[in-house]
Amino acid sequence: MIMTKFNYIDSLDKITGNEIETWAMELDNDAKDYTNPEIGMNCTQCLLLEPKLVNNKDVEQLFNGGDFMATLINKRLKVLHTYTLSNAFHLFLSMLVKSPGEAVEYLNYLQYISFAKKINNFDMNIVCRDLFPMGFFSDEVLHKHWDAQKVRLSPDNLLDHPSAGKSIGVKLE
Repeated sequence: MIMTKFNYIDSLDKITGNEIETWAMELDNDAKDYTNPEIGMNCTQCLLLEPKLVNNKDVEQLFNGGDFMATLINKRLKVLHTYTLSNAFHLFLSMLVKSPGEAVEYLNYLQYISFAKKINNFDMNIVCRDLFPMGFFSDEVLHKHWDAQKVRLSPDNLLDHPSAGKSIGVKLE
């Protein structure tokens, strides 16, 4: 079943707490086979450099105001999510996503995976071996699922409402 914004949720007062889980389950069932040479190179570099990036103050500076996307990911992680990212995966994710919306999609997807598979920390080994061995979500897949999480009678994004992720442990501000 493909979700659309027309049959998903009409308004924020209809949130039951499992909407993000349902959204993430459908995303999980979609293709994870997109890659290109740049993504492959960045992924390989982060995988190989992972040991050197642990507690690396220069990289951690990127997460605290040095890079827009890395900082956005860091702030959302701290406020809304119950898992952590290794420095290497945090860096890779900030290079992988092309917009704040894509970052929000990946972070909520990882919350679902964290809850379902009891993973507290995502590192490059887990990401490459277990979650995305064949590639990542394509732009088309991400756009389709972004549209699906829109609240129909509102300008809101469901993924921005922690109460919609209660079933998978999203922190309620």
